[in-house]
Amino acid sequence: MRCRIFHNTLEDANGCWIWQLSFNTHNYPLIRLNERTYRGNRLSYEAFNGPIPDGMLVRHRCHNSQCLNPKHLITGTYFENTEDSALDGRHISMRLTRAQVIAIRNDPRTHRQIAVDYQLTRDYVQKIKAKATWKEI
Repeated sequence: MRCRIFHNTLEDANGCWIWQLSFNTHNYPLIRLNERTYRGNRLSYEAFNGPIPDGMLVRHRCHNSQCLNPKHLITGTYFENTEDSALDGRHISMRLTRAQVIAIRNDPRTHRQIAVDYQLTRDYVQKIKAKATWKEI
């Protein structure tokens, strides 16, 4: 696995090893292994750093989802990962207020128009309107 990662990444100016093959819709590298598809950050972490502890996920110190550099990967909890995203302004739900969520739900325009105004993805707007996220409002 180490060789496969080395041969399919390019190092950028920040030392990130950027995967050059397939990605999922959230821009995470995908690696096929034994007829299954895995997130590249998990395979890279395990190949270079060892097993991921139960209940933990792999976080990026560099905050670059495409990076597979094992020096940039650490384990943590879902809460720690969400905190990282919020501090970086990457966690969409942390950027919205309760009033904005209500306004989005009541907005008659297309999902695309709303997404542009709020700097969200069209899919995220659809989830807000369908109450698949922000269920408490």
